[in-house]
Amino acid sequence: MNTFKQPFYTTLFTVSSHHPYNLPNGYENKFKGGPKLVHRTIEYTDFALQRFFKTASQMPWFNNTLFVITADHASAEISVPEYNTAWGYFSIPVFFYQPGKKSQGMKGDIIQQIDIMPTILGQLHFDKPYIAFGRDIYADRSTPFAFNYLNSTYQIFQGDYLLQFDGAKVNALYQFKTDKFLKDNLIDRLPDTTTHLTNHLKAFIQQYNNRMVDNNLTMEGSQLKKNPLKQ
Repeated sequence: MNTFKQPFYTTLFTVSSHHPYNLPNGYENKFKGGPKLVHRTIEYTDFALQRFFKTASQMPWFNNTLFVITADHASAEISVPEYNTAWGYFSIPVFFYQPGKKSQGMKGDIIQQIDIMPTILGQLHFDKPYIAFGRDIYADRSTPFAFNYLNSTYQIFQGDYLLQFDGAKVNALYQFKTDKFLKDNLIDRLPDTTTHLTNHLKAFIQQYNNRMVDNNLTMEGSQLKKNPLKQ
């Protein structure tokens, strides 16, 4: 990264914490591990991050860099039972770290990976219009929500509730923060909450699908209208 012209953006996706949980040569016997295969590679990941930040802290760009650390999903090697659920599998941390800035501590808000881009742009004081499905978690005061897709089911999380929609009908509504194992379906008891979340979810799906089909995900507008495909 020292060869990059500033400002720069770079990303790294690691796979050592994925099956078959292999470690690099020379590190096979360095970590004691635990009852799950993934525990040894988690130790390695922690070790690698320590080494990375120790080296990065000596670099000229370090104090002017925003580091974002996150995962794509929870581990398949599940130790805590509630994480083997429709909400738990997507419960992951997101860390925003900027050297020299006072830590804002832990936020208990619902956030999602599509919030990362708007949050970064906010930290960069970017003031031009752009299209994003997420929000700047430090500046946007709209109600936090998260969206994902699992086993042919759309899921939306907002407030204390998780709603599940199969594309044609709503199948379930749970108060996931207290009903950890999603046993109590509230769909018939909370019709207003069900309607609100269903409309939000349908609007999200519609916006995404229409913009993808129309190649309309930038402020420039539809690229298909400007450059129609030849028949």
